[in-house]
Amino acid sequence: MPAAPQTTGAPRDASLDALRRRIAALEHFSGAAGAMGRGPAAVPLGVPEIDRHLPWGGLPRGTLHEIAPAVPDGGEAAAAGFAAILLSRLARDDGRAVVWCRRPAWGFRPGLYGAGLRRLGLAPDRLVLAQAPDSRAVLWCMEECLRSRAVAAVLGEPDRADARARRRLQLAAEDTGVTAFLLMGGGAAATPGTAVTRWHVGAAPGGGPAWRVALVQCRGGGRPGDWTLEWRHDNDLDDGDGYGADGEPAGGFRMVSPLRDGPASRRAE
Repeated sequence: MPAAPQTTGAPRDASLDALRRRIAALEHFSGAAGAMGRGPAAVPLGVPEIDRHLPWGGLPRGTLHEIAPAVPDGGEAAAAGFAAILLSRLARDDGRAVVWCRRPAWGFRPGLYGAGLRRLGLAPDRLVLAQAPDSRAVLWCMEECLRSRAVAAVLGEPDRADARARRRLQLAAEDTGVTAFLLMGGGAAATPGTAVTRWHVGAAPGGGPAWRVALVQCRGGGRPGDWTLEWRHDNDLDDGDGYGADGEPAGGFRMVSPLRDGPASRRAE
């Protein structure tokens, strides 16, 4: 693997050595040198209204995407859930693991709940979790994993990422074909960057997981848009752990239509 970039100042401690060994094992297992170029150039989200809206017919691989809470001081859990589903799509379609680089949970930063991730399609055996002490280490970890070519996608949760750091991630993703995600806090949502797509995500009311998703930036001729989505779980296919008998996620996104006649209070007037 390439040496740590001098700009990040990431520590070379035992946990990072362990991450290197894990990635090296994945490289050996997957034959990553010949694995790039498999599959389509974009991964559909499974919602025709969104997939048709994106110039590539889905989420383009080998590029940088940013996801941030729609509410500046909250909504991290909703954004993380949406990001987990995108990771699960890439892991399933590519057949390789994904990496989640994060700082320890604190304050409004939600912890990761294994059973919840599995319910959203991200199985533990497809996820490599890397804990980093600070934002600089998160960004360094992301770049290391992107350049390894051993995984399908890499997601990082730094508190901040300047234009240079984002450019490095975009170039690394383009070079290897590994998809990169920045899961930013609400305060960083408006920071200019080189991401191919940028999403603002908030929670939506519903009986299960639901999101208000806004595409606020889309390069390649795309245009902004917003949708309300919910997670459709197929209980008939579920074997009890969120997966069907074929090992694939028993569910997917579903578009939530607005109330045809408006709120009930308005109809009563």
